[in-house]
Amino acid sequence: KPLAIVYAQYGEARDGSPRVSTHMASMQDKLSGTVLLVDDVAISGATLAAVKAVLRAGHPELSEIRTAVVWQKGSCDLPPDYRAAYLAHNPRIHPPYEAYDLSSVEALAAHRPD
Repeated sequence: KPLAIVYAQYGEARDGSPRVSTHMASMQDKLSGTVLLVDDVAISGATLAAVKAVLRAGHPELSEIRTAVVWQKGSCDLPPDYRAAYLAHNPRIHPPYEAYDLSSVEALAAHRPD
């Protein structure tokens, strides 16, 4: 199946709502049929709901949008269709890529494999 990537960031708007790009990185212009929307974590579910709304508005050919996350926190009011782990007590998550988020470009380049 084709892959499409949509950028979304929670809490960046002044009102704290998710900010979702209307542009998508994909090898095809339009999405149709059934789509699986995947995110790393569902804290409230607001980001998944916002991205679903953008996808439905921009791609009326979609018949179904299902959602999946790696981690769903207990605070999630809009749960995904699928999850790998449920975190009832809302712990701080330290994803494996977090170290890269906090690194400079120079530090990453210094550890780049040859």
